[in-house]
Amino acid sequence: MTYFECLKTGIVSLEKEAIEDAEFDARELLIFAANISRSNFFSSMHENVDEVVSKKFFELIEERKKGTPLQYLIGSWDFYGLEFLLGPGVLIPRPETEILVDLSIEHLKSLGNESPVVFDLCAGTGCVGISIASNIKGAKVYEFEYSDDAFKYLEKNLKDNCIAIKYDVLKGPSEFMEKYNVTPDIIVSNPPYIRTEEIRTLQKEVKKEPLMALDGGEDGLIFYRAITDKWIDILNPSGLMAVECGEDQANDIEKMFSVKINDDFYDKFSTVFKMKDFAGINRVVGLK
Repeated sequence: MTYFECLKTGIVSLEKEAIEDAEFDARELLIFAANISRSNFFSSMHENVDEVVSKKFFELIEERKKGTPLQYLIGSWDFYGLEFLLGPGVLIPRPETEILVDLSIEHLKSLGNESPVVFDLCAGTGCVGISIASNIKGAKVYEFEYSDDAFKYLEKNLKDNCIAIKYDVLKGPSEFMEKYNVTPDIIVSNPPYIRTEEIRTLQKEVKKEPLMALDGGEDGLIFYRAITDKWIDILNPSGLMAVECGEDQANDIEKMFSVKINDDFYDKFSTVFKMKDFAGINRVVGLK
């Protein structure tokens, strides 16, 4: 069987299970199974596939048909031009989350601080904070993650100037601050935000991701309340808070932030804003 024939068989098999992007998934799995570059893959389409590679490929296809995410099968995924190791137990990085990185980099550059401090709450793979650190020289990034499974991947992905902190974001920063005594210039977070009752309606691939990284409580806003009530207080006056949210949550979070700064901070922060993703959905709410 040639690479072309192998790929075609895999695509058809995935399409029968109504797997979206069957062609893309099959191609990525075959490249992974063969352990070759994309350029070599496309130039080898009419060459015969090694039997070991073919066997591994069709085993991966069967797992994908069961709903196992492509990213878990490959064991890594690209985000903001970097590769992050991942697997069952950690949330898969998604393109819309790159908005948080863009926003943070822009803000830090405007500050001109040579050693800014960034807190990445509910860090998962660490993709947001690590991407910021990779693009802002001198930035010190603290990655907060509570899940044991996710924390293992976070530690593997860490780069210079990034520190993994095993920590429950919901209890607020007091215990951390007592130990580290640092004040953040930026707090970013992509917390769990799916309503508990909606978990059962998710796609089978999403259901394979950790419940702990998805479930945002009865109304999906439990983490945003904790961030508003407990974490905004510690931001530097010139700081930025930015959080990702679900498609119908931006207005509620905007209101939380607005009430907080009007009641407690007066002139410390003056702007609450929303940002849309590539689909035109309000995906990020910020405060500065």
